[in-house]
Amino acid sequence: MKRLLIILAIVGLVLVSCGGEETSASSTTALPTTTSTTSTVVTTTTTTPTTTLVPSPPSYTVIALIEAQPTGEVEVSGSLFNGGGGWSLCSALMESFPPQCGGFSLVIPNFDPTGVEIVSEQGIQWSDQIQTVRGEFVDDRLIVAEMPFGLSAEDIAIVEAFQSFAQGGDADGLPLAADGLALGLANTIITSLVADDVSDRNNWYVDQEAFRGWVGPFSVLELFAEERPTKMLLGPHNHCAAPPVPAPADFADLRRVSVFPTDATSCLEWWTVDFFIDTADDVHAITLDRWEP
Repeated sequence: MKRLLIILAIVGLVLVSCGGEETSASSTTALPTTTSTTSTVVTTTTTTPTTTLVPSPPSYTVIALIEAQPTGEVEVSGSLFNGGGGWSLCSALMESFPPQCGGFSLVIPNFDPTGVEIVSEQGIQWSDQIQTVRGEFVDDRLIVAEMPFGLSAEDIAIVEAFQSFAQGGDADGLPLAADGLALGLANTIITSLVADDVSDRNNWYVDQEAFRGWVGPFSVLELFAEERPTKMLLGPHNHCAAPPVPAPADFADLRRVSVFPTDATSCLEWWTVDFFIDTADDVHAITLDRWEP
């Protein structure tokens, strides 16, 4: 009997012990706290820009261009050469020194070599590297597309105002400096006009007997008045086949805008009229330059 009571007591003790452990676990173990959050998903739609590709014009060598006789804009590769009569693109340069244009050649009457590495020797100019020139093939010549190279709308309007006057228009709208207008040949100022003298075109002549082999007097308006295709350029420019002529000393700090013909087939047909303009868009000086015959 005692033995049975002891066994029952042990069993009861075990049950009590197990029950106590279970109660303790349930009372001290904290349940995880669930936090309700709202997530905002931002959807970014990326639009890939549409690029409109402008096709390049067809490319030719000098020989291929002359054979194809294409119309419209083209690109032509060859060797730049200027023997004194203007720029050409040659199919090859001969190995003489200075070199000569060998094979086929293509005249580029309005080519501007600014930015191209040019070699000069004994009056000959050329480029050692093959160059690609873009333009329109017209009458067996390559006419380079017009590029204003930094010219502003004001620059263009100023030149057009003087050209209109040179061709018979009114002088009232000419943007002249208050202290008058200086006139000269190349980089030499020879005379000047005051406001009252401007409207009479006879006053625009530079009274000089000779200049670069040409016989005077010379008018800065006369050649400019001709109805020829012209090109405008900002800054210094080549003297046809020669290096640039500096600006007149008193006007070297002003903006220089030049006009010259694009249809000249040689330097004998080349001329330039240069305008020297201040920041207020007033013209202080105009000069004429020509090539030596």
